[in-house]
Amino acid sequence: MTAQRGSYEFHLNGLKRYLVGVAVENDFVSDEEFDRLLDAWFGNIARVLEPGRSFYIWGGYANLGNYPRPLAACDLYYSQGIVWDKAHPVLSRTRSP
Repeated sequence: MTAQRGSYEFHLNGLKRYLVGVAVENDFVSDEEFDRLLDAWFGNIARVLEPGRSFYIWGGYANLGNYPRPLAACDLYYSQGIVWDKAHPVLSRTRSP
């Protein structure tokens, strides 16, 4: 995975802020490619997870709706999503560059 340094401008409570971070190379994959990636990732979890064990998915709020279908396709049980109410924005998968 290739990463790129970037500086992102945003506004919080009327103040201009800058977030300096890393832009992930596959941030702008198509919806079909993202679904393929989820199927592969969750398929790997299902393949190696021992019966009765649990797992956690660490991801952004915007992706919670993407998880149930591929998890069910891999016979994995989706129990719940936990979302933190943060004072600062979190970068997540975006729809367009």
